[in-house]
Amino acid sequence: MSEQHEEAERAVVHERVEDDVGDLEDVILDDDGHPLEAESGIMSFKNDVQHVMGSTEERTFSVTVYRRNGDRGRVTVKYTMEALTAIPGYDYQEDEGELIFRDGVLEQEFEVTILAKSVGERPDSFQVIIEDDTDTVVFNPWHDGGEARNILTVLIGNENPKAHTIRQKVWSCLDGILNIDEWCLGFHNWKDQVLEALLCGGSREEQESAGITAWILHVIWVPWKVPFAFFVAPPTFMGGWVCFIDSLLGIGLLTMLIGDLAELFGCALGIDDSITAITIVAMGTSVPDLFASRNAAKTDEYADASIVNVTGSNSVNVFLGIGLPWMWAAIYWSVNGADQDWTNKYGAEFGDTWGKNGGAAFIVRSGQLFFSVCVFTVAACVCLTVIVGRRILYGGELGGPADPKAYSSCLLILLWLFYIGLSTWKLMTKTEDATTQILAVAISIPVIMVLMLLFAALMKTLKLSKKNIGEEGVWGLFIATFVIIARILVYFAFQWQW
Repeated sequence: MSEQHEEAERAVVHERVEDDVGDLEDVILDDDGHPLEAESGIMSFKNDVQHVMGSTEERTFSVTVYRRNGDRGRVTVKYTMEALTAIPGYDYQEDEGELIFRDGVLEQEFEVTILAKSVGERPDSFQVIIEDDTDTVVFNPWHDGGEARNILTVLIGNENPKAHTIRQKVWSCLDGILNIDEWCLGFHNWKDQVLEALLCGGSREEQESAGITAWILHVIWVPWKVPFAFFVAPPTFMGGWVCFIDSLLGIGLLTMLIGDLAELFGCALGIDDSITAITIVAMGTSVPDLFASRNAAKTDEYADASIVNVTGSNSVNVFLGIGLPWMWAAIYWSVNGADQDWTNKYGAEFGDTWGKNGGAAFIVRSGQLFFSVCVFTVAACVCLTVIVGRRILYGGELGGPADPKAYSSCLLILLWLFYIGLSTWKLMTKTEDATTQILAVAISIPVIMVLMLLFAALMKTLKLSKKNIGEEGVWGLFIATFVIIARILVYFAFQWQW
């Protein structure tokens, strides 16, 4: 194709570009009508919206960035694209880059590629964003995005003939409801998601260079990764709602599986279901939250997500995990009334019927719940006190000097053991005497204090050992101590058994 023909074709495309707003003023004014001061200039698009027309062939159009109210010095502006209803790779070619304005340069432009549109395909839109990572460039405050950046919304029309066949009309209707390009991209991402779960390291290149450790971890996690890769759709579909619902269902199924396995494990070892619930099941459902909080604490600037995750997760467990099943059960028994099983189990204690029309009540015995909640409340108050104290002393709930971090971690672990120990004691002894219960909680407090003092002594010993015999000597001493304690425990275990 000749150069003249290419220029003529591009000119035709440019004639189809429409602007919703008038031309950009040569000088950008403030609220009082005075020019905004900026020696290096104010960067801006011509307006906030730009129309382009798509057809059965790929087209390109130019986006111009203007420099107003100043032209001194060198200015660099970064441009990126963000999808709205238009899908990159299907409706437009995603691109990013930099525009360099040298001293005295007032305009720069870059090209955007619009991909071919089918007959009957609905109009789409995406955004072109100009910004500056160094926060030294001023943008037009009156345009979309404000002073931090400017946003140009590109509306892609369809100049193809309207759909006239039944197939084209059905396609157009489905595209208007579902956005066919979005679903095509979603299924493509789904395929990549499954392959990533199947391959060691997530790709063929990583799999070829994977070591023994990577392969061992891959074999361990494949039975978990692959089913969820098939079951949970990528967040491309319907703004992520399909992924959200699939994830909730997957979490529910996994929680149910963990609960059943933990119950079977406790049954095999002769452990009460309540003890299994507060130990094995609780740890199994909380370990993902632990890693999520750890990741948030390392990546987030203020680590707020790691704190909120704890309260949010427990709120979901209490209000949804318990509230919804109990609500459904209460409605079921109230509507259907008492059957023979209900009457045999609760009739002698609560009567044959409750309420009108012979409705039955959903009954949950409190059991050891009151004491367990009280112990948890005491531990939670101590934990909140530690968090507030750290904020006052060190300026944050997490982080800070090494020693306070270690002492805080040790105290929180001891609080967890405090809760587990007292709850287990209550479940095993089944004591109902309030004085005995209060005394057990009171005795636990000095025990925690003694353990904290022992931990402080251990920390001091490790520091002195590291200073005198080095880090390798510290680890040697630690391993030797561990081996000696383990051998003593084994010896007493055999003696007790004999």
